[in-house]
Amino acid sequence: MRKTRVGPSVLARRLGTHEKEASRLLDPPRHASKAEALKRALLAVGRRLAIEVQKPA
Repeated sequence: MRKTRVGPSVLARRLGTHEKEASRLLDPPRHASKAEALKRALLAVGRRLAIEVQKPA
């Protein structure tokens, strides 16, 4: 989401949520977020969530 240059306040407005929640979504390594919330955030910035399962090398 960083590539879209959407900040927490803009994302919060698009999602209809608080800026604090949007900040957590923009920093997933530091904050665990539910997949559905992350999916909504990505859709709000024109992206989609894709999860891939692979065998270990």
